[in-house]
Formats: sequence, C-alpha cells, structure tokens
Amino acid sequence: MIVSGIIRSFVPVMENGAQKTYTDKYGVKYKFNMTVAIDNGAEETGEVNSNKTNPSWTVGEHYSMDREVRGGQYICYSKLNNLDHPKTFGGQGGAPAPGGGQSYVKPDKLAFAKQKGVECAFEAASQLFLTNRFVEKEGVTLDMMYHQAVEAFCKWILSSLVEADIWSRVSAMHIVIGIDGVIPVVAPKDKGVLAGWLIKAETERQIFLKLQA
Repeated sequence: MIVSGIIRSFVPVMENGAQKTYTDKYGVKYKFNMTVAIDNGAEETGEVNSNKTNPSWTVGEHYSMDREVRGGQYICYSKLNNLDHPKTFGGQGGAPAPGGGQSYVKPDKLAFAKQKGVECAFEAASQLFLTNRFVEKEGVTLDMMYHQAVEAFCKWILSSLVEADIWSRVSAMHIVIGIDGVIPVVAPKDKGVLAGWLIKAETERQIFLKLQA
C-alpha cells in the first residue's frame, strides 16, 4: 500500500555493535528504523533498507512510500520518493527536454550540503545513543537527550552557510564518529559529552583544513 508522510527520524538497526544487513541479488542492504508521521495523523516506526550506510533521506521532508505490514504488526517501508523535491530529468535549467521529456532541475549545492549536515548530526547523535553515553535523568528522557544532541550538532555543522564550511564540519564530525568507534571520545574536565564532541570535532576540522591547504 502506498502512503505518504513526513520523516521524523531514522537510525541504524544495530546488533552486537554493528549495523544489521542482508544481501540480495543487488548487493548488501543496510537496515534502519524509520519514524514517519503519516498524513492521516498517525506516527509510526517501521524498518527500511538502503544500499548506503548514510542514505540521502531528509528528516522533516514529505515522502511517498510503499508500506507493508508483516506478521500483523511488523511494518516495512520501501520505494521512498521525496515529494518536496521530486526527481526530474531531461534538458537543463528547467527547460523542456528535447522530444517532450521531463525538465532537468539544476541541483542546489548549498541545500544538498545542508541536508548532509543534518544527516551527519543524526548519525553522530545515534553514535552517542548506541554507545550508552546518555544517562536518563528525572524529567529528561533518553529521547529528549538524543534530540538535544541532534540540535547541538546541527547548530555547529550549519553555523556557517558557506558550502565549503559545511562540508569541512561534516568531514570533521565523521572523523570523530570514526575515532569514537575505536576509542570513546572523552569530554574535557567540567565539560559535558556534547561539548566534548564539539571540541574534538573543531580540533579535527582545523587539522583537516591545514592538510588541505
């Protein structure tokens, strides 16, 4: 059944410290849990697969998708299509393509960088969540801490709206995610875990920029 709704979040499905996968005739697929606000008002979570560890789905945007319920309650999504930014093909600059084909919309590079920046923030917050770095407190749930982390990382990554600056922060954050996967990043004295990650990310960014110079 085809449904449409807004993606609220998506996180990797983990098992024994690694993301769950399966292999079909097209290759390896990575499993994610995705929460969607369906257009009828219901919000639900189901499983979706991607051939990428960092899919290009955009949180907060409207998608159509195939929805299948297995075993009476197990929800699966597939064939996601972004309704806010539909794919078009053919001629350049939005002009009609020769032969009456669909038009080609020139990509917005800054918008794409911002999208990847937001996805990177969710990926970093997921790393903290999956490694049990959040400690639930009275009045503050783990879900609230997770989204606070997403907001903090987004704010840092998108603190500049220059495309090159965003990509340098995305690269630095991915470096920290990789480092943390081997040796957990420890916050400096009197600094919280989010501040520790942001300090480490900025340090790695400066090294990254110096090596590129």
